Amino acid sequence: MHINFDRFDALVAETGITKSHLCRIADKSRYYLRDAKKYNIDIPESVVETFASALGTTPEFLIGNSDEKKKPTTETGDGLDAKRRRALNLIEAMNDEQLDALLKLLGR
Repeated sequence: MHINFDRFDALVAETGITKSHLCRIADKSRYYLRDAKKYNIDIPESVVETFASALGTTPEFLIGNSDEKKKPTTETGDGLDAKRRRALNLIEAMNDEQLDALLKLLGR
């Protein structure tokens, strides 16, 4: 599958999730996305699904087969508004040192 990198890059900026974090959760090298874009590499469906889930969208949106940006909500949704979802995504992307610093800042 080929990702629409204009859409992908816009979602990365919107969510605040780093590309290196996305590569890490997909068990790929930190330069995987750069190389996929530069060399027009076919990305496995399972990896596109992982990226889409982390970015709160669908694989179809990422590859350009749908204009529906948001992942459909389910009855078991987390109930978080956009601001809290973004904060949670940023926290999930932190390494242990960054998380310790945040907890110290918050007095926890």
